[in-house]
Amino acid sequence: MEKDFIDALERLRNRQPQHPDLAKKAKLGTLQINVTTVAQEAGRSRTLIGMDDCRYPRVRAAILAEKADVASVVETRTAEDVIRRLRDDRAALAASLRASESENAALLLRLRDVERAAQREIGIAERRATNGQGGRARTGLNTGASQVIPLR
Repeated sequence: MEKDFIDALERLRNRQPQHPDLAKKAKLGTLQINVTTVAQEAGRSRTLIGMDDCRYPRVRAAILAEKADVASVVETRTAEDVIRRLRDDRAALAASLRASESENAALLLRLRDVERAAQREIGIAERRATNGQGGRARTGLNTGASQVIPLR
């Protein structure tokens, strides 16, 4: 049985499956190599290679390695595929740009608020220095003693 699975995997690698459904997918270019397709091509049950503790772990490891190799290689088949991928990339970049612009606008508004608050604090500190109040802060609370504020 292990030989059946290995032979089926090899046929799928070569894009020459014998199973009618898989042959049709190979012609259309949608054939994928995974545990299910290898079992279907071999004419065996998927459960024999479908789980980590399966009966044929070497076959499963070979299938998963093949699947990882295929996933790492991006195949461009037609101009439509290239155009679709470029449009998807453009849409993703446009969304990223909009998010960046929005974040920059929010940061700019926050920076302006901080600048206004800093100018307000500078003004208060200057008034205190010229009025002779030193480091005492105005609390707005009645402390029992009146304070005289000199006019300019």
